[in-house]
Amino acid sequence: MAARDRWREHVEQWISSGLTAAEYGDRAGVNPRTLSYWKWRLGRESGGSTTSTSVATFVEVYPSDGARC
Repeated sequence: MAARDRWREHVEQWISSGLTAAEYGDRAGVNPRTLSYWKWRLGRESGGSTTSTSVATFVEVYPSDGARC
């Protein structure tokens, strides 16, 4: 397996794990700085998306007087 493919797998597993780079690195036995570098590099090569597992986060917003609309 090529290095790029191996790191792509690590980056995808890291993102889907919800762990920090340091936590994932400790568990997988990889350097967290190298992991972050490959996330950046693969994202740059693919136009900003390293994986198809993007997660949207929504936050409920209320007016400053506390009333709900």
